[in-house]
Amino acid sequence: MFVTKSMSKPSLEIALHLLATGLLEAIDAKERGKQRWIVNTHLIQALNHICAYQILRDGIPKVGGVHDLYTKAHQSLSEIEPDLVKQIEADEPLLDYFEEPTWLCEDLSISSRDIVGEIQQRVILQIKSLATALGRPELYIEARQWMAQHPIITEEIIEDACNKSAALGLARGHLEKFYEVCPVAHRLNLCERCGRQYDPQGCGRPMCSLWTAPENTKEIYRVNHGAAMYIVRPGLAELWLFDELTKLGLQPQLWPGDDAYDLRVEVAGKVLAIDVKDARSATQLARRLNTDTIPSEPAWNEAYFVLPPWRDSQHYRHVLQVNLKPNMPVLWANDLLARIKGDIAK
Repeated sequence: MFVTKSMSKPSLEIALHLLATGLLEAIDAKERGKQRWIVNTHLIQALNHICAYQILRDGIPKVGGVHDLYTKAHQSLSEIEPDLVKQIEADEPLLDYFEEPTWLCEDLSISSRDIVGEIQQRVILQIKSLATALGRPELYIEARQWMAQHPIITEEIIEDACNKSAALGLARGHLEKFYEVCPVAHRLNLCERCGRQYDPQGCGRPMCSLWTAPENTKEIYRVNHGAAMYIVRPGLAELWLFDELTKLGLQPQLWPGDDAYDLRVEVAGKVLAIDVKDARSATQLARRLNTDTIPSEPAWNEAYFVLPPWRDSQHYRHVLQVNLKPNMPVLWANDLLARIKGDIAK
């Protein structure tokens, strides 16, 4: 067993973050074809904390090693250790049936952008550089927006889009790097909203719905895990709010100032900066918000962290209230929209 002397005070909170991070590393290594991809430092450290905790409480560890930990991660957290559930008030798996990290796993991970998002960030920078070189700043915005709205594509879909949009045509070579061939067995198990595996219980948002393949399609492509994690999934909430603001007759700007924040919109003579935040765990969201700030450029008069309506519940609000620092500029999207409607009506 991996219990060490240095761990005199095992922490289940730390164990959760280490476990989620280790699982993301494991999946990433598997996708890259590396050998012995299950075992990594973060998973071993997570095992140390959990086993030490169990030994101190019960006298014996109940997790049989890294492979056992990985296997149980496909089940509910209580299968690994019941007290883990108390840390986040959620008893859900960290890996799904298809070996994909769940939304909860991504919420809990530490610096996961460095783990699975590095390649995606490089490609995004290539698109930005192309846009700058061509003097076409709208190219980056249009390419990112299109990808967030098309997590599953066929050759016909991207061909048609590039024929209709010169910007997408120019960025096509970079865009295609965000997609991977979808195995035939998964064709009827994809969520049309995020492009990953569809779960009848919902893939993390109430808008989850099953995607149906067009007839006579030879090959289907879906966004890879990094693109799903950093572009498509956040984009669901960002683009939803963009559409709601547009319906009010406003002209919101997506990802202004080289993606300094998510939305910038002028309302009744004042500029609002909006950073949309969506997380399954209210506790983890509160902890991240407590250390987050909204950049001062591009300039704004008011700035808010905005949460989507599908997370709104009495319990979620309570957990946020308990864990958020005082005077944090956090608004629910419906409250923000109500304020804006009031400003427009004046």
